[in-house]
Amino acid sequence: MAPRTGLVTDERGTNTPLPAWPYPKEANGAVGTFANLVRGLLDHGSHYERQNLLIYNANTARLAKGQDALLNPPPLLPNNDARRAEARRREKMVADSKAKIVGEVAKLLGERDSLRAFDPPSSERQPLLAEMRSLSRAMSPEQRNDLIKSDPDFREAVLSAKPWMSGIPASEHGVLYQAAMQARYGQRLQELEAGIDAGSRALEVHHVVARAIANELTVVGAPTVEPNAPPAPPSIELLVVK
Repeated sequence: MAPRTGLVTDERGTNTPLPAWPYPKEANGAVGTFANLVRGLLDHGSHYERQNLLIYNANTARLAKGQDALLNPPPLLPNNDARRAEARRREKMVADSKAKIVGEVAKLLGERDSLRAFDPPSSERQPLLAEMRSLSRAMSPEQRNDLIKSDPDFREAVLSAKPWMSGIPASEHGVLYQAAMQARYGQRLQELEAGIDAGSRALEVHHVVARAIANELTVVGAPTVEPNAPPAPPSIELLVVK
């Protein structure tokens, strides 16, 4: 997918920024799914960008030369009824794309949030893990960190419970827990994080394209409510840089 930095979303020549897309052209999995949806969204956006630029450039040239609109009429375009029908058709397709994006992101978030670095301990193991957490609270940070690295049972005891139960700072606990998640799920966790990030960017693209269609409907006499701002990106605790 060719990188784009913005889209002209109205006849005044407003260039609305688009999110960066830091993924390879031939991406697989969830990223590939979102890439295909973004391509479709940008096709709709490009239709209005071309039309907006045609009108903007013609108006700019006429004003620069001080020419009357009667002598230099605007570009020949379909009538308002045809433009309105086309905008409504594209509006529905763009809304369908958004629904697909939201659905895919929800699946990815659901899977990611269901992952745990450790399985729930059996009733027989719970007293042992509790005792290890008690010992951890009495240790120096150096002793505790050495055991976390070398003893799988101690690592589970410390990281499977709240930080205060082992006397470990919350920030340090979070870093160690993410490392344990990465060790257990590896590539799949990276795929999930990349997919969630791509989905968030796809929603931003949708917002820009929806704005272009809303502007078109306003021009042709069908005012619409300004599209809602895109939702905040999902919380991503593990960044994946391609």
